[in-house]
Amino acid sequence: MGKWIKGVIIRALKAFASAAVGVMGSGQIGILEVDWVSIVSISCMAAVMSILMNVAELNAPPLE
Repeated sequence: MGKWIKGVIIRALKAFASAAVGVMGSGQIGILEVDWVSIVSISCMAAVMSILMNVAELNAPPLE
């Protein structure tokens, strides 16, 4: 389970970074004009979605 958790964290961080880059590149001009609250909010949602997708892909034992 340790490898799985480490993989989930790495994928969540990658999703966070990708979302942040995408939002920053969507029409913002300078570093001082960027809406950092929105960037962090959207990036956190991407990380949460990544974690949830990884949980959804777990192979659960059959219910008896």
